[in-house]
Amino acid sequence: MGVMSTNLYYRGFNVRGSKIIFSSGSFDPWHILGITKDISKDLPAIFIKGEGHCSDLSERRDTDSAELIQAREKIFHILQKWLK
Repeated sequence: MGVMSTNLYYRGFNVRGSKIIFSSGSFDPWHILGITKDISKDLPAIFIKGEGHCSDLSERRDTDSAELIQAREKIFHILQKWLK
């Protein structure tokens, strides 16, 4: 009930806006309250299996998982498209 109540109270499922990327990882304790599935073309969600909070915002490392690399590439391509 806690997660559902929070999302209902803060309108977690009724996002108003556009060109927002929602990213989270499976080890991110906040992903339960986050948006993990695309809402629309301009409100995509990127869920990174095996990663934690803000992993996609960290600098690139040789030890980055394939999922993390793929997520960063997807984010980059989305941003490129939006900034054209």
